Amino acid sequence: MPILSSDVKPVLVAIGDSHSKFWSGIDSQAKVARGTFPNVDVLHLGPVTAHNINTFGTGTKGKERLIAKLSRRTRSVDGFIVCMGEIDCRTQIVKAAIKSRTSLDHAVEETVHRYFQFLDWLYQAYAKPILIWGPTATSPIDTKKSHANFPRIGSVIERNYATLQFNKLASGLAETRENFAFATIFNDMIAPDGLSLPHFFYDSIHVSRVALGLAVEKAKMALAANNLAHLVDAFDPWAVSQNIGFTNVAEGLSPIIVSGPEKRTEKPLGISRHKAPLFTLENKAELHVHLRDHYILKSVELCLNEPLPKSVSIELYRGDDGCESELVWRGDAVPTGKTSVVVKVRDDSPIKLLKVTGGADAVTVNELKVMARSFIL
Repeated sequence: MPILSSDVKPVLVAIGDSHSKFWSGIDSQAKVARGTFPNVDVLHLGPVTAHNINTFGTGTKGKERLIAKLSRRTRSVDGFIVCMGEIDCRTQIVKAAIKSRTSLDHAVEETVHRYFQFLDWLYQAYAKPILIWGPTATSPIDTKKSHANFPRIGSVIERNYATLQFNKLASGLAETRENFAFATIFNDMIAPDGLSLPHFFYDSIHVSRVALGLAVEKAKMALAANNLAHLVDAFDPWAVSQNIGFTNVAEGLSPIIVSGPEKRTEKPLGISRHKAPLFTLENKAELHVHLRDHYILKSVELCLNEPLPKSVSIELYRGDDGCESELVWRGDAVPTGKTSVVVKVRDDSPIKLLKVTGGADAVTVNELKVMARSFIL
């Protein structure tokens, strides 16, 4: 199953469960179009486990998803970052050891050996180096509420012990294989009493970007130590062009709809896979999009469920408060008979806040892009 290699900077693909999204560098489980590292792509396979990833026909169909996604990929691949095992250590290993009347060490050993059957297959199938990203510490002890999608079985100590043994065994097996490397920040996330340090998490399950610098350092060291130093440039954050281009600076932001005294936060902006509606503006409600930084905008693009019945007002502000004194530009998206509307911004002032105000008729928006002039590739 050949896939292309890059002839410029190396490209790494992080594959695995939801913890693979850590490598986007953004504290969110939402789909991210552009992460912190331009040459690290995230390929989320769903809630796959290290124990079952090499098996076809599982409930998650993780292996089938991986093969299908890689077969459709057009960008080069120079190596993989494989992120699995946290689900096993958090939900499966303690349970398996109790049910089979065996030790945690034995349950871990069985899972890790099954995991390496997949890793060996991955290397043989695609002939690309593999950085195994060891599972991170489990939910902190002060986590009061369990999420239905992220259950926890056993105490923090039991789960972290399972993770410790998982990483030890995986590290040793990686050393016996050419073009394999292993890295983890697990030990850095553990207090002397074996409990997880809460500040490493942004939602009690997933590791925050506060650990990104440490993670990159560990990954680079592991790659260099295993004759894979040519891959470390994939973590270069500089993707800057010599020419001005355009980028969607609203991608991943959560807009706020203001209707009278009521405010509600909508799901993050981005292209929906099924073009499902993002939000509906009703009865002159306002949509506020607070940009991460100040940008010089080119256009605002709306993709609608149906053509605009009446004009929609667009206002741009230099500050986050939206005060009248900070208003620098106002324009209208006018009915064109089409479901796609592009409003060109005719002002070069740096903008921080965008307001879209609907009319008396409801407007359902499937997609909103705020295109800024940028040197980012």
